[in-house]
Amino acid sequence: MALDRFARHIKGIRNEEILKAALKEFGQRGSTMRIEDVTASVGIGKGTLYRHFDSRIELLRAVLAYGVRELQLRALAARDAADATADHGLTAVIAELAAMNAERDPASPASLCRLRVCEGWPEPLDA
Repeated sequence: MALDRFARHIKGIRNEEILKAALKEFGQRGSTMRIEDVTASVGIGKGTLYRHFDSRIELLRAVLAYGVRELQLRALAARDAADATADHGLTAVIAELAAMNAERDPASPASLCRLRVCEGWPEPLDA
């Protein structure tokens, strides 16, 4: 039992490493991102990546969901750091999102929209 929990924990850590690397690679290369670039960044082989994600599309869907979570966390942190008023909180969130776009952060709204558009996903992505 403890071994199963440990294995799941390690798999979760590896998943996050893969998602961070894939989000960064997509942020830098857009739709020309290659699986080889992601695996090299994490230090794993393609087989290991495909044990975590069945296909490139599944990986990209997971990257989009991961990026949205990162975006939410940063927006909430900006809101919480602002004054208690709604106006200040909203202003802080907008400023943070604008800064992410300006920095070309892979988790920025612009990057996440580009990921969706480049992959031609017209339907909602339920990740």
